[in-house]
Amino acid sequence: LEMTTGSARLLVVLAAALVATAAGDTCDCVGDMCGCCLHIDVPEVHLNSEVCANISYIPSILGLNLLVTIGSFVAFNDTVSLSNPSVCFGVPYLESLAKFCIDFYNMTYSTSAVTGCVKLEIDVVEIKVGTFNLGCFDLPLLFATPMEQAQFAESLPKLRMANALHEQALQAKWKMIAAHQEHQRQLQQEEKAMQ
Repeated sequence: LEMTTGSARLLVVLAAALVATAAGDTCDCVGDMCGCCLHIDVPEVHLNSEVCANISYIPSILGLNLLVTIGSFVAFNDTVSLSNPSVCFGVPYLESLAKFCIDFYNMTYSTSAVTGCVKLEIDVVEIKVGTFNLGCFDLPLLFATPMEQAQFAESLPKLRMANALHEQALQAKWKMIAAHQEHQRQLQQEEKAMQ
């Protein structure tokens, strides 16, 4: 995605407007941009701030622009494919130790909208320290030309198949995380019992 300084500035201004309107764990949409925000407190990474995932559809690449902000700090600003919309990136100032993962799930596609939900996971040294549902969105698709809409409609079967595989992978990942967390909890209980 190539952006001019002016369009990058506009994106940040629009994101700031979405932050102001998005409350709690819901996503709010303004035009063809949605913002999903939640106040998050994770002492392990010194995070006590509003985290927002702001998304907009990019027809030319069948993708989403994803802008993740922590307070007023831009932590991630790049595109993700609709066929595999999850992404991980380093936590600012702790890149070698901690990472954020944004997972899009329950995704559905039509010629008028992309809908789904956004989850944030925070890992410290490969250990999950937090999972947060940022909310669900209904992103209207505003196509510039009928040709863009026709190309999107043509790609729907492939997107739906890729989405089904993506959902299966996410479910397996979340099941493994839950099992690991349960194992850690049991180990902690056994340690306490031995003391």
